[in-house]
Amino acid sequence: MPTVTLPLASASASGAFGKMIIFQGNVVRAYVTPYDPKSPAQVAVRDVFRDITKTEKQAGLWVKNAMRTVFGSRWYTGLYKRVTENGNQRLGLALDDWNAFTPGQQDDWDSNAPHSTETLRPGFAFFVVMWCIREWLTVSNAPLYGMDPLSGGNAALANEWYAKSLAGVVTSGTIDDDDVMLGYIGQWSDVGDAAAYGGTYKESGVTETPTCEFYFYGTQLSLRFVKKPNAGMLEVSSYAFGTEVIGQNASQILQAQTWSSRRVIRGLHYVTLRRTGTGAVNLDSVTVSNKTVVSAISQAVQEVSEVPSVCLTLGQAWSVPGAGPHVIYWDKELWDTGGMHDAPIPPYQVRALVSGRYDMYCEVVFQNTNETWTGELFVYVNSQIVAYDTARVFVGTPSSMRLQVGRRIDLNVGDLVMVYLKNNRIVSTPINIQPNYTPLFQLELSQRTSLMVETINVTQQVGTSDHGEMTGLGDDDHLQYFNQVRGDARYAFAVDFNNLVTEVGGKMDAFNWDILSIGVTVTIPNDGVVLIDLPSTAGLFMFLVQMRSGSTATNWIVGSCKAAATSVCESYIKGSDVEVFTGELLGTGGTVGKMAVSVHVDGKFYIRNRTGQQRNFTYKIW
Repeated sequence: MPTVTLPLASASASGAFGKMIIFQGNVVRAYVTPYDPKSPAQVAVRDVFRDITKTEKQAGLWVKNAMRTVFGSRWYTGLYKRVTENGNQRLGLALDDWNAFTPGQQDDWDSNAPHSTETLRPGFAFFVVMWCIREWLTVSNAPLYGMDPLSGGNAALANEWYAKSLAGVVTSGTIDDDDVMLGYIGQWSDVGDAAAYGGTYKESGVTETPTCEFYFYGTQLSLRFVKKPNAGMLEVSSYAFGTEVIGQNASQILQAQTWSSRRVIRGLHYVTLRRTGTGAVNLDSVTVSNKTVVSAISQAVQEVSEVPSVCLTLGQAWSVPGAGPHVIYWDKELWDTGGMHDAPIPPYQVRALVSGRYDMYCEVVFQNTNETWTGELFVYVNSQIVAYDTARVFVGTPSSMRLQVGRRIDLNVGDLVMVYLKNNRIVSTPINIQPNYTPLFQLELSQRTSLMVETINVTQQVGTSDHGEMTGLGDDDHLQYFNQVRGDARYAFAVDFNNLVTEVGGKMDAFNWDILSIGVTVTIPNDGVVLIDLPSTAGLFMFLVQMRSGSTATNWIVGSCKAAATSVCESYIKGSDVEVFTGELLGTGGTVGKMAVSVHVDGKFYIRNRTGQQRNFTYKIW
């Protein structure tokens, strides 16, 4: 007779001879009822399965997200497998440790167990789960996520960790350098700077190894910092994206420099920042993103996903009158996939046509006046201010004024969004008009809220309990469920990121951007750097760089850059071995084995090759 050693979800099931099925990506034998399902061995297996899996299920958000981050979405099944595989080997090892506890310590574990088990002792089932979690994380070289060592006397600490929430974790958005969620160790001090985020930034000492530790929940981490003479290097380490080194040394002070990690699985990530080199390092702010695909700039992605999105600018010069505030009349559309700016909507308004959560970004740059004055930017939804920025420039400071806001806002159908500027000079002040860049307003739906959930009432009927004997299994009579045809009609197809680079380039060309370079190929030796002249130090430019092997792109990056007084270089999509910097690149900097791009205030775009051999690179710049 066939035997069933464990239930189907255990990944160790066996069943009828020659009958194989696919279950959660694995090939297993079809489940059959054993000849004697109540034998002591069968009952013992089911008892362990019930008590262990129900204890696993009581884990809090901290543990669930930590396990999913390290081991994937099927960690629950994987953890049970580790408890029971090889004849309950790990359960037996945990039992040896358990038997070393005093009776009072075992009682303490019972009282702190998250689940009242039916067969196993509650404290022992809890201890086994904790023992296997710690062992699995350790052998995987993963962080322990603050888990204390297991002993007879720390049952209460184990319960506290197992039930922990995500409070104190950096989530989507930006926090300042002095936020309590950032844990500084060693010598750090506050440096006052009007150009810093929040007016100050943290700077380390130059002795020992000052560190900063924190957790974030999201898909990408960005750090803001200041480059300055004689600064050191900031080492950023995480289990998700490895270790990268950010050089903060520069010949002059460069404000608002940024570094971004590659995109990783959405989950709970532990990060350590550490000073290396000889100089001090600094941290101005931390930003976490939850996006998993490019949602802005690329019209190609807009068309594939059909996400309501609008991007507006001005096509002609405008001087903002004194006082105010004055509403901006957007007279040029870069795109409007959802019709949010179509007539009869006035040009100064954007109207939400779908209820949901939107990503909003707005930027305006006033021309340099060589005076001391203040500017303000307001974003209204209907009659309420939802975003605000202000800046002040001083006489004798050769710089323009930049105002920018970005945040996530909730909109209902029919809500109106408007942007106002206030010029605190007595006379009108012109703003910089750069084609397709500034002023810029963008609004894009990121999450719908108008979802309908249909409730289905099920009446229990007497009939066969054998699924294979049921009739009508092939009938398509549940139209509320999506089959292949209805699913294809309802949902957007997945984006092929291997072809997205080519698609983005084609869309930009078709959109009549000023194409400055088309498919230029350069050969760069190992540890070599190529400098490409940008036509302006004021505008924003899109770039696409591919590292090629013959006709195949082996690595790539799509992003935007600006070579202004405060240079910006950021990526929207990139391969795993690509680094993004601002400032001058040298052939010996960065990480060995990676390519890098950067932009500098000298008006140059940099491509660096540290892959270990000579490479061909093809680039486009818009």
